[in-house]
Amino acid sequence: MFSCSGNNLQVPLIAYSVGERGLISQLLSQKFGGFFVYESLAGNPIPGLPSLDNIQEAYKLEHVKADTKVFGLISKPISHSKGPILHNPPFRHINYNGIYVPMFVDDLKEFFNTYPCPDFSGFMYVTC
Repeated sequence: MFSCSGNNLQVPLIAYSVGERGLISQLLSQKFGGFFVYESLAGNPIPGLPSLDNIQEAYKLEHVKADTKVFGLISKPISHSKGPILHNPPFRHINYNGIYVPMFVDDLKEFFNTYPCPDFSGFMYVTC
């Protein structure tokens, strides 16, 4: 879904993935040309989709743009991570154009072969 060489799409595309593996597609959609994300509403959870409250509290996706730098946790599983709550508010407080996201990764070598672009600025790798 994502391309480090720029937006190669010739037609508008709406795509999303769900669950821990798909969370990155929700969080970085706007960075790579998407114009909205799917979320579940409070009291009406949808399995595999982040809640609107969580997205607003932890990520403030309205600030994510094409030039936003990405930092994150690489792990399997990732649902336990409190990193977004700890790192994203300070980014916003100092007006830094960055986002911290959890990334579910099975194969570290394959991940870095797929995402070698400069938009990914820093990672923390945790094995469980």
